[in-house]
Amino acid sequence: MPGVASSVMRWIGGSLAFAAAGCLLLGYDPRLATVDWRSTAAFPFPVRGNLEVARSGLFLKRSSLSLVCGPTAPHLVLRSNLPLPTDFDWLGARDTATIFIGDIQHKLELRSQLVAYGLVETMVTQGLKPDSMANLSAWLERPGVTKVSFTALETGTYMSPVVAGSELQAFASRCGMRPSGHSG
Repeated sequence: MPGVASSVMRWIGGSLAFAAAGCLLLGYDPRLATVDWRSTAAFPFPVRGNLEVARSGLFLKRSSLSLVCGPTAPHLVLRSNLPLPTDFDWLGARDTATIFIGDIQHKLELRSQLVAYGLVETMVTQGLKPDSMANLSAWLERPGVTKVSFTALETGTYMSPVVAGSELQAFASRCGMRPSGHSG
């Protein structure tokens, strides 16, 4: 049986090496498979809840946009493997993030800060106001919305929405946000 065990181990090792090489050829870092996309460890405030709004990749996730309950308001959080140059210490960098929902007519512009930098970067936006939350929910509720993009620090990512606007509004209510009208 020792010969069978070593053959199986060689086969497993070869399969893993082949899978890793395939991931790299397709532009996917296999280390991303080990990322806890819901982690809030780097956040500058305590988090009371977390709802994933959009993501890139089904099985091999590259990016995740979530709504989190902060102490006073919900915040959008992007966790993504962004193509930031490595010759600069980006940690703490601030920028205006632009979040497009479906098309360029439906966008939010929010102050954001990079709170984690490495294999996966984490950008946290300012707290959302009730009108921004209502717009975001309404835009996600529109039929045919297949794309959400987040741009900041001269880079960004495209994702697919994974919740409806009604789920987003219900989550914001659980965070303590009162409903507001929206401009659509």
